[in-house]
Amino acid sequence: MWRALTVIAVTLLLAPVLFAEKLHLEKTISLPGDVVIRFTAISPAGTFVAGICRDQKLRLWDASSGSLSRTLDLAGEKLTTARFSDNGQLLALGGAGGRVRIWELPSATLKLEFSVPNSINALTISSDRKLLAVAPLEEGAEIWDLSSAKQVAKMRAPFSGTLWHSRPTAAGLPPPMATPASGCTMLALVC
Repeated sequence: MWRALTVIAVTLLLAPVLFAEKLHLEKTISLPGDVVIRFTAISPAGTFVAGICRDQKLRLWDASSGSLSRTLDLAGEKLTTARFSDNGQLLALGGAGGRVRIWELPSATLKLEFSVPNSINALTISSDRKLLAVAPLEEGAEIWDLSSAKQVAKMRAPFSGTLWHSRPTAAGLPPPMATPASGCTMLALVC
């Protein structure tokens, strides 16, 4: 009987995999032999692929052609997170040294740069591109106004995980961050 239950359980677990559509490769991006990518981010608009590289450089590829469009030297800073704005026109980067940088795309112009005391755990840009939520490691999450480059809010509790919510905030911030006064329902705090 246990064997029959095991077969049924395995079949149920594998069913989604067995009936899934086949994946196919759409584009290949070639890398120079000495480039090692630590992690990537893809713009929601599908225009750019950002590669955070081991040599402390950010490389931006044009997603449609697969060609390298920009290489930005990050002055030896180890990045810990990267996030595009909803329209793909801004790229936010957070580093282990607490530095936050916002780049305008496609020109790759540095729009804003500031530092917080600890390594950046997560960050996100509001859908209207006016606010940035930053979660430094073991610190309260901070909300920054991108036009004035000033902090406008800070959560009191230390933040060391991912905050998920059930609906977008009043400020339009997408998951994983939320403003303290958003009125959203918090479902889980993963530490």
